[in-house]
Amino acid sequence: MIIENEDFYDFESKFYDRLYSSFIDDLIFIKKYGFEPPYCELFSGTGRISRFLEDSCGLEINKKMIMGASARYNAIIGDARMVPLKKHFKSVLIPLNSLNLLDRNDRIEVLKESNRILLENGKIYVEIMNGFPFKIGDEFLVSEFQDSKNYVSVFITPISENEKFYFQYRYVVNEKMIIKKLRIFPISAKEIQAEASLANLKITQIFGGFNFEEFHEKSDRMIIVMTK
Repeated sequence: MIIENEDFYDFESKFYDRLYSSFIDDLIFIKKYGFEPPYCELFSGTGRISRFLEDSCGLEINKKMIMGASARYNAIIGDARMVPLKKHFKSVLIPLNSLNLLDRNDRIEVLKESNRILLENGKIYVEIMNGFPFKIGDEFLVSEFQDSKNYVSVFITPISENEKFYFQYRYVVNEKMIIKKLRIFPISAKEIQAEASLANLKITQIFGGFNFEEFHEKSDRMIIVMTK
């Protein structure tokens, strides 16, 4: 599934930093909760999180995402299912619904690799959607920016085709429209608990939001803390 997403992120790398650099709720949560260095951010993209954390690195499979970063960070090119790193980290971070882009088998491999590189007293941060908390067909604005060359907006429409879920992205770049589609794999609390167990991990806490809200079945997201 990671290869299938390559075209999408090749395109998004052009604008990713400017569209999503203001998304810092997860970074604030990570600092407030007490996750400690050294950090490894998986699916790090342009280093949106790891560039602001001391003693950190980011693993990203898409070279164009790394090249599109507006600020340098300790980026490593690699696949989160086969992390080219040794056991070294007190915190492994899997942010921004990254696991929702993978099927069950790939998610378990990512969690196993996270466990392998995690120190005995370390913690894993995972953010995922709670199921599929969107109304099919309802478009919403995700982000926008304007600079001296571009005015860019990105909208998402949740869609369902043949019992599969997708986000249809509509980019408006200087009044030109570009449509992209990304497969989404809904994950329930029961499923992520089972997958963590198969990776020999324990879920110690699940929050329903970045302000440490209590998780319940109607929460939009799950903010998860795992340990060995």
